[in-house]
Amino acid sequence: MIRYLLLSVFIICFVLMMNISGQVFDYRYDESPAVSLNGISMTDSRQLSMGGISLAASGHAMQIGNPAWFPEVKGVEIGFSYGGVTYESFQFRGINEGVRKYPHPLAETLLFPASLAVRFGYSGFSLTAGWYRSALNEFPDFSFLSEYDFDQSDELSGTFTGSDESYFISAGFSLSEKVNAGVKLEYKRGTRFAEVADISSLYYFLDGYWQLKDKRSGYTENNVSSVIIPEIGVVVELNPKLKAALKFSYPLKGKAERTVTRTLANSDGLNILDHYIYDDDHFEIPRVSASLMYTIDGVKLLSSSGRLILVGELTYLRWSEYKFIFFGEELARDTADTFKISAGAEYGKTVKKTELLFRIGAGADRQPVREPGTVLMNLSAGFGINYMGIHAGIGVSYYHGSAGGVAQNHLQVCTSFSKVL
Repeated sequence: MIRYLLLSVFIICFVLMMNISGQVFDYRYDESPAVSLNGISMTDSRQLSMGGISLAASGHAMQIGNPAWFPEVKGVEIGFSYGGVTYESFQFRGINEGVRKYPHPLAETLLFPASLAVRFGYSGFSLTAGWYRSALNEFPDFSFLSEYDFDQSDELSGTFTGSDESYFISAGFSLSEKVNAGVKLEYKRGTRFAEVADISSLYYFLDGYWQLKDKRSGYTENNVSSVIIPEIGVVVELNPKLKAALKFSYPLKGKAERTVTRTLANSDGLNILDHYIYDDDHFEIPRVSASLMYTIDGVKLLSSSGRLILVGELTYLRWSEYKFIFFGEELARDTADTFKISAGAEYGKTVKKTELLFRIGAGADRQPVREPGTVLMNLSAGFGINYMGIHAGIGVSYYHGSAGGVAQNHLQVCTSFSKVL
């Protein structure tokens, strides 16, 4: 019965993924997410330190990871997380343009609140509601100055900022002693701001002789998008030691408002060349994940015994139909469907009334851009404690990848805390 249920859920997810209409758009001027186009885990230190696997989420973040993943604990639980990222970016002016090399790396450090949620649990039912930061779309501020003969120069500078914030409610039910099912409804709101300036001082042949002229051109864009993302999940206990999980998210059609202004300033004054406001449909990327968790009790390590948990996850992302709008023109990105694969482990031992938890993880995150191809490899580690209904921890993850001979390195940190009231 359990095998047939898992097979049925997987077939439904696969069929839905194969029948996506293909109208997936993005309205940002610059495609420059912090770390990964496929997203990163920011809601829970345990999840981050065990490779970003959804089934490794703990405390308040369990039903963010999978709506069917919740503990058999009655009462109210509240939790939050805080994160930070130090990252390098090699992408500039759109992923279709590939890699560009600069004399120095573009790097940025971001600190941010990452999640806040409350869970209500009662007799085979769990309801979690809250907020979390679902994506960081940032590019390090840059300024490049080129100098030429006869006091000529050209300086290009820019700022790209943005983030996606999700407000959600997840409900999970115990269908039997061994099967949980759940559904999550998420409202995702995204904001983008882009500002690019080009300041030049160059000679022009005017009125019969060469003249040194200053010119400043600018581009400003503000984007606001919103979309509703339903997600279904199932968690099955195959035997007392092994759990399996599936989840599938299928974003609905949303809305995006895009405001664009282009200006040109010179000795003759300021001219506004273009000012547009677009209202368009907006879609996100569907994805499906399969996870496994295996628990081994009585594992001896350093002359003491404890519990070892092994987890693994495979995620499929539907990128091949991805398109975007650029100055009112629909363009297809050179992207392909892709996968993320992760594995992690946690060793826990109890000292008096406190459970000490040591975690490690690793993963491979293939980016959807076909050329140049990039695979982000990551290693993670963390530490946590459980004490009298309190869950606290810290996780660190290091990412490395390269494309076109240009390397990128990222470091992410997440701390989280939750308490059963």
